[in-house]
Amino acid sequence: MTSLPPTTYIYQIDFPTTVPIEFENVFKNTDEVTAKKLHIISAQRTHVGAAIAGGSPQAVIQAVDTYIPHLLGLMQAVDSLPPDAFKSLRVEWTTPLSMKYLTSPLNYGSLKWEWHMILLTYGLAHRNAARNILLTTTESNYEENQKQIVALLQKSSGIFNLARLESSKWPIKPNPLFNELSDDLLSSLSEISLAEAQQFPTKTAFANSASPSVIVKLCVDISSKYQHCVTLLTPLSSNGGENTMMSLVAYVSLSSMLFSGLAYKFYGIANTAAKKFGEAETCLDLAVQAIPESKLRVVKPSPSLEEYISNVKTQRDLIIKLHSQYKTDNESIYFLGAVDTKQVPLPEGKCIVKPAEYNLPAASAITFTFKEGSNC
Repeated sequence: MTSLPPTTYIYQIDFPTTVPIEFENVFKNTDEVTAKKLHIISAQRTHVGAAIAGGSPQAVIQAVDTYIPHLLGLMQAVDSLPPDAFKSLRVEWTTPLSMKYLTSPLNYGSLKWEWHMILLTYGLAHRNAARNILLTTTESNYEENQKQIVALLQKSSGIFNLARLESSKWPIKPNPLFNELSDDLLSSLSEISLAEAQQFPTKTAFANSASPSVIVKLCVDISSKYQHCVTLLTPLSSNGGENTMMSLVAYVSLSSMLFSGLAYKFYGIANTAAKKFGEAETCLDLAVQAIPESKLRVVKPSPSLEEYISNVKTQRDLIIKLHSQYKTDNESIYFLGAVDTKQVPLPEGKCIVKPAEYNLPAASAITFTFKEGSNC
C-alpha cells in the first residue's frame, strides 16, 4: 500500500518534559487522610513523567487517563483555598515548540498551567500513537490499522480543541505569550491531525478505484487545511527552534503543496477520462507548478521532516512523468494544446473526517482538611 498515491504521513512532535511535584509537601498542615490523597496524586503525576521519559505514546495515554480525574478534583478543591495555601507550588514543563523553554522547564505556579500541558501532552500522545501504528503498517494489516490511526487522530484533534477552549478561560496569560498557549498553535495542531486523518480514506478511495473527481475533492480539502496552518503558524516560527517550530511550518507548507499537486494530478486524470485532453495537460502542468523544486530544499530539516521531503520528491517525480506523457499524447495523438489555466479551476474540497469531541471524565473529589490551628 505504501507505493500507492496519495501518500500517508504523520509528523512527529516530541513530548514536553516535566519535573515531579510532591503535592503533599506543597499543601502543608493537612491531616493524614488529605496528605495520603495528595501523595497518590503525586505518584500518578510521576507516572506521567516516567511514561513521557520512556517514549511510549500508549503508556503516556494510559498514565494521563489515570491522572486526569484526580487533577480535575484537585483543581476544583484548590479553587476554595486562599493563595497562601499553595504559594510554594512549582509546575515546571518544557515547551517543545518554543525555543526559550525547549530544554529548560518553565515554572508557572498554577494548576491551570499543569492542566494545559497535560492536555497538550495527551493530544500529542494520540498523534504519536497513530504514527507508531502507521510505521508498522503493511499491506496485510492496512485496513485494520487505518481505522485505529484515523480514530486516534480524530481524538487528538478534539483534545487540542479542548485545550484551546480551556486556555481561553485564563484571566491573565504570560506576556510575551509562548507558542504552547497560542490559540493559533492549538487550532493548527487540531487541523493538522484532521488533515493527516483524511489522508487515509483518500488513499483507500484510490485503492478502491474511486472516481478521480472524488479524490480531487478530498485532496483539495487536505491541502486547504495545511495552507490555513501555514498562515497561522508562520508568525509563531520566530519563537521556535530551527528543528522544532520552523520544521513544523516547513511540514505544513510542503503538505499543502503536495496535496495541491495531487489534486491537480487527479483532476487531470478525471479530464482525461472525459476526453478533455487539453484540460488534462493543463491540470498536470499546474500539478508540477504546485510543488516547486526550490521549496523542497529546507534548511536543517529534522529527521522526521527529512523523511517527508524525500516522500514529496517521489510524488513530484510521478507527477512530472504523467505530465510528460500527457504532453506527448497531445502533440502526437490528439493534436490538442493545453488550455488556459482559468478553464480548470479546482472544485471545492470535501471534508469527511471530523474531530472526536473529548468528554472530560468525572473529577475525583478531594476535600482539604487541615490540622487544628493551621492558618488554612
